[in-house]
Amino acid sequence: MADLYKVKDITTGKFLYWTLTQVLGEINRDRSEDWTDYNASDWREGWFEWVDGNGYFKLRYVIEGE
Repeated sequence: MADLYKVKDITTGKFLYWTLTQVLGEINRDRSEDWTDYNASDWREGWFEWVDGNGYFKLRYVIEGE
């Protein structure tokens, strides 16, 4: 089982459960062609720099898979 990431949608107040692919998609979306995508090794840095507190989502916690 893969890790899941509990994310709060600030607009609706709902909690969402995302895969790492979805988390990375949010971090890396709508960037210029010069952008270097964040990946599985540095996603936390990217999330807190570009998403959490700057947009519509806040990371609540990681549910580790087995």
